[in-house]
Amino acid sequence: MTLPPCFNFSHDRSSPLRKEEQYICQAIDQIATENKYFACIAGSFLLVQLLRQSSLPTFFPGDVDIFTTTILTGRELSKIVEVLRRCLPDFDFDVNNEYAPVSLHYAMVNVRGITTFRARSRFSSKIMYKSQPVQIIFVNSHDCFGKLSFIKDSDDFASYIMNCFDINVCRCAMPDIRDPMRIISTATQDIFSRRMEYDIRKYTSSETAWRRITKYIERGFNLTAFRFDDEKVITIGQRCF
Repeated sequence: MTLPPCFNFSHDRSSPLRKEEQYICQAIDQIATENKYFACIAGSFLLVQLLRQSSLPTFFPGDVDIFTTTILTGRELSKIVEVLRRCLPDFDFDVNNEYAPVSLHYAMVNVRGITTFRARSRFSSKIMYKSQPVQIIFVNSHDCFGKLSFIKDSDDFASYIMNCFDINVCRCAMPDIRDPMRIISTATQDIFSRRMEYDIRKYTSSETAWRRITKYIERGFNLTAFRFDDEKVITIGQRCF
């Protein structure tokens, strides 16, 4: 993997990401671009932003998920941390040591590993300060390019990632990390109406399905449908719990 000779960071005050979160995501995006891979942010963090943009009640997301076909070694991750510390001297960065090229499944994406960056202020005793963890999810690029050859650009990649989620309201993405105000979704009306659809095709286990459905009910969404394929949808009303 080739790291950019010089990272080019920028702080966009209109972005839903804090400065330190922007820098982490921009670093991954620039590495992906340098190596002709893809990266996008997707999931509940952007669901929250769409609700906020419409002044609707929302919740606090657990983390920022950035999906990428890039593969980074421990040494390369350490170099990224060095760069971030130089560019953001008021912050330190912790990286988990659990990344390994293993076969995982995250939101039905073929995942090779997950690494979490945590930014913490050097002037605060609170380990997380106000920054959210940035979770880098390394997607198996062979699966994308071997079986999904239609992926030609960042929008295609973002659409692929979104459509792997089991719950429709989670299907939100930021295709271009350099354009943080552009958030796309395949379930905008359902998000604003608080209607949640569970896609049985993305089912992995009853425990996972129950945990995720109840989590989003607690976040204010109503389970209104189960989808079995593009034509077969069971509607169960506005409220089922």
